[in-house]
Amino acid sequence: MKRILCAILCLITVLPALFACGGTAPAVTDPVTDPVTEPVTDPVTEPADPSLVLINDSGKTDYYIVIGDDCAKNVYSAANDLKSMMYDAFGVSFWVKRESDVDASATEIIVGLSGRAESADATAKLGSNEYSISQIGQKIVIVGFNPNCVSYAVDMFVEKYIKGKTGLTKLLIEDERGEVPDGFAMLNDGWNDMNDYPGTSDIDIGYMIYKPKNYDPTKEYPVLLFMHGNGSRGNDNSHITQGSASVLNTLTQNAKYKDDIIIIAPQCLSSEQWVNCDYKKGEYTSKNITQCLSEAVQVFDYWFERISYDKNRVYLWGNSMGAYASWDLMQRYPNTYAAAVVVAGCGDVAFAPQLAKNNIWIHHGDVDPTVPYSGNKNMYDALVANGAGDNVKFTKYPGQGHTIFAAVGKNTTVIDWMLSHTLGK
Repeated sequence: MKRILCAILCLITVLPALFACGGTAPAVTDPVTDPVTEPVTDPVTEPADPSLVLINDSGKTDYYIVIGDDCAKNVYSAANDLKSMMYDAFGVSFWVKRESDVDASATEIIVGLSGRAESADATAKLGSNEYSISQIGQKIVIVGFNPNCVSYAVDMFVEKYIKGKTGLTKLLIEDERGEVPDGFAMLNDGWNDMNDYPGTSDIDIGYMIYKPKNYDPTKEYPVLLFMHGNGSRGNDNSHITQGSASVLNTLTQNAKYKDDIIIIAPQCLSSEQWVNCDYKKGEYTSKNITQCLSEAVQVFDYWFERISYDKNRVYLWGNSMGAYASWDLMQRYPNTYAAAVVVAGCGDVAFAPQLAKNNIWIHHGDVDPTVPYSGNKNMYDALVANGAGDNVKFTKYPGQGHTIFAAVGKNTTVIDWMLSHTLGK
């Protein structure tokens, strides 16, 4: 019986193994998977070139430089400078047009405030003393808070996009907005015509400023205030070109002086005088300061706050009517001027006690038919009578008339004497 049971148990154990080795076991099937679908992708397109095409397929330009009809002189000048630089870079002329002379188009370089909407909108967003350069549609818009800022913005545009480049056909404009440096650093080396300078826009007179080359704001420079004569009055700043202004040529052409002095030269209006008096009398009594001389003082004060200068080395040079002005300034503003050269003019002798310690060199022709020799001679005598010594000099020009300005202005001995003095010494 035990044998039968063992046989049955063995059979039960062996049967599954037999089926696994090739019997009738169930068939094995592959796992079910989802069909694979290739991803769908859009075709890749290159982004549009954001650059402005300033030169078309025919090798010409569709752009004008557009300025306002009533733009300031320095904006007009800046636009023409831009035209010149654009020609150098592109080899094509970008003509400057007044806004009323050309229909508005999509392709414009707008400089300054104008009737164009883009110009007005960009200007309205500016804060005081700011400028901006922007691209609006296909237009380049260069604006500033005032004309001086516009001129600075053009300089920045040229510096960033144009200067030193040739063969350009397009530009990529990056919007830019910033502060404009205030004061003397913005001016050009040499003479600057300040008729349209916005900082002194509340005055009527024009004036010129000479900035030495390589001006260093960490250095203190001597300053000459040049007061011209009656024949140089006007509103065109031509007074510095007259023969009577020979001292200006000496200072700005002579290597000894030209890089070490600042000059401010206001121009009296044709209808006014620096000092209200009859010059032919050779004497006068000081009255209220005239409008033009007052405005000249405003110009001086404005720039004294913005230039690096030696407060102990401010000098006066006056010819004829300008000599009257120099005397008048010394009388009204004592302890301001280190030295003065006065040529063929006259002061108020009542102020001799106050001026006796000043450094003054007086020049006069003894047969002057315009301003009597006696006027300056009497002033000199009054200064000496009130204690003046070697600090006051008087030079008579025998047989000479009124036009001794050229000779005095070329005399470097006189200039060296003037510049050798400091205030109070």
